[in-house]
Amino acid sequence: RCLLPAPYNPVKPGTYWVSVTNSNGVSGGISFSVIERVIGAFAVDPSATAPKSGATAVETRARIRVWFTRELDGASLTKEFFRLAKTATPDARVPGSFSVFPDGFEFLPSAELEPSASYTFTVLPALRDRAGVPLTAAYSASFTTTGSTRGSGVIAGKVTGSDGTAVVGAYVNVFVPQPIPSAADISRSYQRYFSLNTKTDADGVFQISVPPGFYMVEVHPPYGRSDVLRAVPREVSVAAGETQTVNFTLGSTVKVVTGAVLFADGSPVTDAEVGAYASETRQWASTATDAAGTYTLKVGAGQWFVGVHPRESGRAAWTWNGKLQGVAFARDGREETITRNFTVVTSNAALIVSATDEFGAPLENAGVIADTYSGASISSFDTGIPPEFRITGTDGKAKFVLGARTYFVRGYIPQQRGFVNSVEQEVRLAGGETKEISLVFKKKQKTSVLSLGGTTKIEEGIPVDAFVWAWSERGGFSSTRAGAEGAFSFSVAANERWHVGAGKEYKGFPYKSPEIVVDVKTSSVIVELLLTKQTLAPLPPSISVSEPGSQQVVAQAADGAQLTLPPSAAAGSGDIKVDIKPTVEAPTQAGTDVVSTVYDVTVHDAAGKEVTTLAKEAEIVLPYDEAELRRQGVSEDALVPSYFDEKTGVWVRLDNCTIDKERNVAVCRVDHLTRFAITARADAVPPDAPASVTAKHAGVGQISITWKNLVKDFDYVKVYRSAKAGELGIVRAAKIRASAFSDGEGLADGTMYYYTVRSVDTAGNESTNVAQVSAVAKGSSGAASVGKPSPAASITGAITRTLKRGMRGDDVKTLQQILVGQGLLTADNATGFFGSLTEAALKKFQATAGLEPVGFAGPATRKRINALAQ
Repeated sequence: RCLLPAPYNPVKPGTYWVSVTNSNGVSGGISFSVIERVIGAFAVDPSATAPKSGATAVETRARIRVWFTRELDGASLTKEFFRLAKTATPDARVPGSFSVFPDGFEFLPSAELEPSASYTFTVLPALRDRAGVPLTAAYSASFTTTGSTRGSGVIAGKVTGSDGTAVVGAYVNVFVPQPIPSAADISRSYQRYFSLNTKTDADGVFQISVPPGFYMVEVHPPYGRSDVLRAVPREVSVAAGETQTVNFTLGSTVKVVTGAVLFADGSPVTDAEVGAYASETRQWASTATDAAGTYTLKVGAGQWFVGVHPRESGRAAWTWNGKLQGVAFARDGREETITRNFTVVTSNAALIVSATDEFGAPLENAGVIADTYSGASISSFDTGIPPEFRITGTDGKAKFVLGARTYFVRGYIPQQRGFVNSVEQEVRLAGGETKEISLVFKKKQKTSVLSLGGTTKIEEGIPVDAFVWAWSERGGFSSTRAGAEGAFSFSVAANERWHVGAGKEYKGFPYKSPEIVVDVKTSSVIVELLLTKQTLAPLPPSISVSEPGSQQVVAQAADGAQLTLPPSAAAGSGDIKVDIKPTVEAPTQAGTDVVSTVYDVTVHDAAGKEVTTLAKEAEIVLPYDEAELRRQGVSEDALVPSYFDEKTGVWVRLDNCTIDKERNVAVCRVDHLTRFAITARADAVPPDAPASVTAKHAGVGQISITWKNLVKDFDYVKVYRSAKAGELGIVRAAKIRASAFSDGEGLADGTMYYYTVRSVDTAGNESTNVAQVSAVAKGSSGAASVGKPSPAASITGAITRTLKRGMRGDDVKTLQQILVGQGLLTADNATGFFGSLTEAALKKFQATAGLEPVGFAGPATRKRINALAQ
């Protein structure tokens, strides 16, 4: 028994190897993980919370910032958790909106606070941390505002129609433009995010007080005014004490798009909705076809894009998957008409799907998808015909009216109902044919099921409670959440090939694992899912807005995701609370991959009851990152805005949507609220394995693995190690784009180790190769993973800051000496200045160590460097 001295104790979170060597040179060891300890109570952190109790001269436009000693459980935010009121009138609460971060939140009052007034805010004990521990006690702090508003600025203006008359009740939204996703200070940008709303008065005038800064101002016409259209949003910069005036003239509907929607034989389509979208103003207009299939749509000046879709897609006998047609009107107030006709494809084949249990009893609320691709056969992100979705009725049946072709039919029932999803079926439909098939869902106890389990860790080796999903190539699906120590397990059908993945928001950043393909045959399977950071930018904070339900409500997240609720859409009286929570914890399924941030959108009425069905259509805006799509190999033409159907547990296409490629958003009209995201057909085919894999002894406590990377369908490599032949073992390198890896962690002298090197493509699919190469370790190794520094190098001091090009200092020299010891940098370049040669050498070090080769020394790289420096 021994106690490790400093600096080895106390240890930081991570995966460690402890080895012991006796006097005869015989070694043994064990690997273990350290997770973050829960130290002290879950409470408000007064040192980071502002304004502090007793503060004076607080700006009237100040935000209330509350931070905690540990990360929050987002589910505890659904109940009332915060109050702000004048100290003298505690029951008169100040309304406002929230931005929620992993370990705190900001409250922005809807209106400017009064000068020279005393206010008190209270954090209620309804909040819990991620372990479910409630706040120890309520926290209150009082402060006094400054005697003037000179620290704020004002945005004011007037909204008129094209005829110059005032527009009363126009909705004005003022917000900070979304930050650039790759910006180094995006976390601070999110914390500076600002969004406020107001309405024009009887004279069409508006005024709103804001902190100094740069803003975007947009105006929505009053709900129900079809004669006026949105104006182009305006940018404005406001200094302290300054009033900036921005006037808006709303467009008039003097332009007309007309035409007909017909079947190929010339007969009219009477159940079509024709919609037009203007990217410049993000205005949507729509109308319906008449008995002759004709339509007349009033729009405004400028460029519009027009398309059609069935008013009730679940019952329509036709589909339209064509490209939007453009129309360009002169930018003036003169009347103008442009004709656009549409021809749609007749769907004259019927498919009736019956969902039953193993005894033939019908199953209601089963989800059924008819797809033109098998869930396991898609080899790239396809831009073809989207899948059709139906839900079975009380008779257990779902009816599709489809075109003549081959379809793959999959059925889904949420796992909590105790069924195993039916096997995917292939069906060929001829023109005019009606065909019936049955999907049989068996109870788990009636099916041969096995355990699929393992652990989830982030790339630093820290276990996390990630969301885990698995889907089989025969139609099965299951999901669960790993425990606090990363362990997960669920029952899956035997004799099937399963794709397993995981997602987690960790310290505000999105982490996901590649999907591992495993064959579950006659015995249970254990896998290790290593989650890597998906972007350099954190997820935007959750946003919460409380407004009267009788008026139009706009809630907008910092990345541009937005929900616009018409008056009385959710409730006719009382305040409603709108929450938008960005997340990465959502499943991939057969044929469907999530390629954007997922937005969990909820609305609660004044009684706290969740509202999921809306009385009027709302508009939701879903942003996407074009650069991230390119990285995944997805084109904008392949994007499918979707919602997650809670009844069946499946992603479903949103019909009434427009992809705005100029603004990189999907704009959709919805009549229900759930989780929303942009999806694409999933590339489900794993890449080929790396070639020419070798492993050999490379020094004391070191084994070198080399290989040749793929030329196509390749993103990076994962390296697994096991002490037992035939077992995949643990992940030693999670994300490496080099063609070599030096393993120097946890090796025991004289032990044979077996390595599997797998490719991962841009869609996150992992190759399925099981062949291993092996080598015997000569000498034991400790925590270092890429060797040890040269004995001649004199290295002292740990690196505690992020190092990047252009910096100087002793810590830069320490980094350079490590790189010299690795043979990546010459000794005469260890000058203490971080230049281009150091950057290039560091990228090589990171690639060899299984880290992202970014060329600067962040936390994960510093951890490796400091281990080598000891």
